[in-house]
Amino acid sequence: MHTCEHAFVGNAGSIHADFQRALDQRNVMRAEAAARQLPVLTLDKALRLLFLYAEADPLKYDRAALRWLARYVTEGKAVSLLKAQMALAALAELRAGEREAAAKMLTELARR
Repeated sequence: MHTCEHAFVGNAGSIHADFQRALDQRNVMRAEAAARQLPVLTLDKALRLLFLYAEADPLKYDRAALRWLARYVTEGKAVSLLKAQMALAALAELRAGEREAAAKMLTELARR
């Protein structure tokens, strides 16, 4: 008798999809769980999680915003002092004011 065992390993695509669904559903716990399973939490994906915190979990926002800013400064492409200052201002605005404009600015900065 021949027994065949298979290891079922979720692919990165499904993890990315789980992460996106959790963001779309504004489910912080699921988004965090999916983020931990990603092979790499890119700066862009970390920013999307930060947007969720700004909206749904303000207690986690400040610390996560500071971590994201540190990553942006060290990992970003051609980050200048002015760009870092713009990112910091947009992070403050994201929590306290014009969320849409702040999110747009941060997204543009992260992709440059």
